[in-house]
Amino acid sequence: MIQLNKIEKKLAEQLLLTIYNNESYVTFKELAKRVNIEIRHRQIGKHIAQISILCHELGLPLLSAKVRNQSTKMPGMGFYPLYEMMGIPTNGKTEQELYKSELQAIRNCKEWYKLEDYLGLDIGLPRPTPRQSPKLLDARRPYPYAKSVDVLNICFGEEYLGKHYDGWMMGALNFEVNDTEYGVWFPKLAINGKAASKSGWINTISDDGMIIEEYGSDDVFVPSEEPTMVFAKQGNDGYRFKGVFVADMERSTEEHHYYYKIADVADFRTSVPVIHRFDDERESDDKLIAELRDEETFAPANGFVYNGKPVPVPELKQIQERKIYPRNKQKAINALAHAGYVCEIDSKHFTFNRKRSGVPYTEPHHLVPMAEQYHFDTSLDVEENIVSLCSTCHNHIHYGEGAEELLKQLYKARKKVLASAGIVITEEELLSYYK
Repeated sequence: MIQLNKIEKKLAEQLLLTIYNNESYVTFKELAKRVNIEIRHRQIGKHIAQISILCHELGLPLLSAKVRNQSTKMPGMGFYPLYEMMGIPTNGKTEQELYKSELQAIRNCKEWYKLEDYLGLDIGLPRPTPRQSPKLLDARRPYPYAKSVDVLNICFGEEYLGKHYDGWMMGALNFEVNDTEYGVWFPKLAINGKAASKSGWINTISDDGMIIEEYGSDDVFVPSEEPTMVFAKQGNDGYRFKGVFVADMERSTEEHHYYYKIADVADFRTSVPVIHRFDDERESDDKLIAELRDEETFAPANGFVYNGKPVPVPELKQIQERKIYPRNKQKAINALAHAGYVCEIDSKHFTFNRKRSGVPYTEPHHLVPMAEQYHFDTSLDVEENIVSLCSTCHNHIHYGEGAEELLKQLYKARKKVLASAGIVITEEELLSYYK
């Protein structure tokens, strides 16, 4: 991927601002004035050509088309040779037709945030709203469904239940996929302590969303033990996915049932459903840190260069009852080496040398948590996503007050390299993963 120099980055920023401000074009003279550095407008052509080359590599239109000569109202002479140089077919169009076509492509493009992220800018260009697949159920991003039948149609479909399933409109049902039993439950949550359904059962959920209680009916039954996808509603609100729960068999009685949440995410996008049981990010970090404790061979400080390319998502690994995305020890070592074995919050933070290798002690931390891998089409276990932290800062991020400011600092520094590895994420999305 091409690298822009200081002048070209400033020019690219100003050109992106013309998109943000809905400006049709900018002249060479005006652009030279806006970058606020000593550059003659006749020198701009070669620099904006580099910007267009980068745009092409990112799959974007040629942004230099936004710059035109005040007299001719056409782009500079260096604009048209870019097509031949980069092998872009012109399909017999004249220079004027190419110019108009490129301007139209710039207006229609909705992905300028890619260039913004790659250059580490903070302009605020529109981004696509992450659309969750109907079959990817995430309680942290619950989507309202009008009726229980809508949940069954949209989230599970004929592949799992078929249109002739007897229990479609009931408050709960069970089904089997690949010899594994699953449940779907549609409790109506109590309003002001009163039962919200005709069944007589009163269903309540704890403030933190982790425990559901069910009590108060004359009917008695023993709750089932299979993982159950809970879609609850309260009042006139639609059904919202609350997570995957299992019955607390030790605590429950026939008249009073308790269910506790085991996962926020259930992935039904493949033929074999995957329940993403809670993956304690700090616990996984600690296991990786323990693996590095006895490591004798570390890369030289600053001796690793980022790959700068997306990497395929790793396969899930079964760990007891959980399925998690594994962490690669060597990638952690590479990331620490790239950072020079200093804390990326503040390189002056205290550290000490490791016993076996003698390199300064810092700890690897996945900035975009590995537990969020199912939201991304490329691997999060890459050096671009692993930051080097002193022990204090690492604990601060996981447990400390004010950790949000540290995350913002790391995001600002990493936004560009994350994008180069295919990890496109906003600051707001990142912060939501730590709540």
